[in-house]
Amino acid sequence: MNFTGGIILIAAGIIMLFFGRARGGEPLRIFRVWIVGQLYVMTAMTLGVFGVAALIVNWPF
Repeated sequence: MNFTGGIILIAAGIIMLFFGRARGGEPLRIFRVWIVGQLYVMTAMTLGVFGVAALIVNWPF
């Protein structure tokens, strides 16, 4: 994975969190199932961690 890939992974995680948030205090219909919401957030966090790791490993210095 390269530097650009790390930025893309971080952006994908942020986009997932943006579209997965509650609207008007009510969670999205699919996230009312506990395990689905947990897996969604864990996937977004994992993308962020992998993205940061890719940036650190491939820092352009």
